[in-house]
Amino acid sequence: MKIFLHKLGFHKMDEMERSIVLRAQAYGFRFLAAALFLWSAWEAWVVRPNGALMDQRPCLLLICACFVQISVQLFLGRRAVSGDEEYRPPSLLRILAPLFFLTLLLAVVGAGMLAGRG
Repeated sequence: MKIFLHKLGFHKMDEMERSIVLRAQAYGFRFLAAALFLWSAWEAWVVRPNGALMDQRPCLLLICACFVQISVQLFLGRRAVSGDEEYRPPSLLRILAPLFFLTLLLAVVGAGMLAGRG
């Protein structure tokens, strides 16, 4: 099985390949965030004033994507320095602030969706 996967191009990446893949993923995420932001802005500034119902899906996807990125970054950062005596964990405010803002944004988006259907 290992030989078959190696022939297909699956192998352990070296540092340069990992750096390239990480940079590509970062650019992909930035593009996704920018596209969802522009879609949300279009919905808020063009569609809603014309009397049509505003589509909340792009805003919700943008919020969830940013929250997942922040959560994974915090988790991987904590896991990387676990057991290090010199490491000082982040304050409770830094951990709870993204969760608070996510909850607030989801409440606003949910209220907007409910108000738009009424």
